[in-house]
Amino acid sequence: MCIRDRFKRAQYEKSLGLLLKLMDIETRRGLNGEMVIKDKQHLENTLRIVALNFYYLGGAHSIDEYLAENGGPRFYEALIYDRLSKLYLEKDIFIEAAETYKAYLRRNRFSRQAPKIHLKVISLYDKGGYIDDVLKEKGRFANAYDLDSQFWKFYKPYDLPDVVDTVEATIRELAQHYHASWQESGELGEFKQAVTWYADYLDSFKEGEKVHKMSFQFAELLYEKEEFFKAFKQFEITAYSYGRHDKAADSGFASLQAYEKYVKGMRDKDRIASATVLSLIHI
Repeated sequence: MCIRDRFKRAQYEKSLGLLLKLMDIETRRGLNGEMVIKDKQHLENTLRIVALNFYYLGGAHSIDEYLAENGGPRFYEALIYDRLSKLYLEKDIFIEAAETYKAYLRRNRFSRQAPKIHLKVISLYDKGGYIDDVLKEKGRFANAYDLDSQFWKFYKPYDLPDVVDTVEATIRELAQHYHASWQESGELGEFKQAVTWYADYLDSFKEGEKVHKMSFQFAELLYEKEEFFKAFKQFEITAYSYGRHDKAADSGFASLQAYEKYVKGMRDKDRIASATVLSLIHI
């Protein structure tokens, strides 16, 4: 780093020191952990300048470095990452905007705001047209906040019902996406992804109007793949484990069909094996 760059960096960091002191004055933590803001307009003006300083220092990683070197985490730091991301978005730099939110998530995996910020990452990839990244990030979101994840060691599902609803919808979407993708491509990787997300859904959600439908679709996937015994078991679960529902009768009938296919397959294998043994004897 040349002397001029060091000087600029020193100036930005000096400016940030004063700005964050202002933020310490303008915000405080409420009795329930919520943020109390004295003057929203003044805070917004301060945040805009803070974001510009971090932008010129190199982006989100400079926030990480600065906070680590100057007193550690701030309870309002989500506001800083959010404002920097918006600054990138104003310039149509979608990747950096998303990476800024992801930098916050790396520092604050279990914060109450984390799921909401994670959804902003997905939205930014979507706006930027990064379809593959949208799908990957939805998978990360589902893994980070499904009901067996570490996140729920700090909260109760009834405290964050919107998060639970979004996780349910996301896992359901992923399962159905990979199911349809496998039907189209026939690629084994797509099938395995569909199995993973169906299983994750049914492990996380035990009741609700969509659960028996997802169980039925999972069984259909297994049947289509000719995994007939697994399909038989899943159709059986669908028929008898969710009370009365509109797929119960179809599931019961489908379980019989799957079992018949399984038995027929076993007989065919035995017949082929016997024929092979006889041919070897005659040789």
